[in-house]
Amino acid sequence: MGKDYYDDSVINDDNELKAAYGSWDKVGRTYYGVLVAKDMADNKMKPGTKTTIYTLANAMMKDDASAEKEEVEGGTINIYGRGAKDPQIISGLDKAKMGQVVVATYAEEGESTKVGYQPFKVIKVYSPKDKDENAIMDLDVLKEYRQDHGEVDIADVEMPDVDTDIPFEN
Repeated sequence: MGKDYYDDSVINDDNELKAAYGSWDKVGRTYYGVLVAKDMADNKMKPGTKTTIYTLANAMMKDDASAEKEEVEGGTINIYGRGAKDPQIISGLDKAKMGQVVVATYAEEGESTKVGYQPFKVIKVYSPKDKDENAIMDLDVLKEYRQDHGEVDIADVEMPDVDTDIPFEN
């Protein structure tokens, strides 16, 4: 019958596989990573609309400017789009290319134009540049992510020659 590892004893906090979802719960929250996927999902907060989910690999985060960066558990984080558009997006992440190194930060709150509504969250997205002012790409991370998720066979992909050895500093 079943394998020995099909045992209910594995159902505990130590064995739980958790997805990492970004949250913008405080001004200064910042996520760092390589954009490896953009997906669309039904928006549970606004039925009948969609939201974009951005996946960052080699992800790190920090809670404010004075905090140290920490690795995100599992190495990837999903960040949901925001706003009134359908689908919801984060403009800077929507403009980024797959494999691009990005930094997304909850920069500030803006006053709502509607009385009684909460302030809106201003999310700014940055991308470091190389000496020629080109966005820094990490195509190795993108290839690894895609291979790990069955999206591509690395042997079938010809990657452009880009400088990926530029250090990323905060």
